[in-house]
Amino acid sequence: MKKFLYIFLFVIFGVLISFLVHAAIEMPVIYVLIQKYEPVRYGFSWSQWFLIHQIFTVITLIIGIGVGYWLGQHWWNKIYEKKK
Repeated sequence: MKKFLYIFLFVIFGVLISFLVHAAIEMPVIYVLIQKYEPVRYGFSWSQWFLIHQIFTVITLIIGIGVGYWLGQHWWNKIYEKKK
């Protein structure tokens, strides 16, 4: 049970970090699109930009879960399994 909770909390940590990374990338992009939409839209409509946003959100979430799980396994083995 302790190992499950440890890894689960690392997965939550990975998800939170992925949201921060997503926001750090998204905020400048949204600023540029709102300020200078016509010259920099690269031929995409607003609905296509929303689709790109949704795909990017899912990708960052999956990466955050994966990295969190990997970190949880890694540190569990390094801290607790090494003692045995």
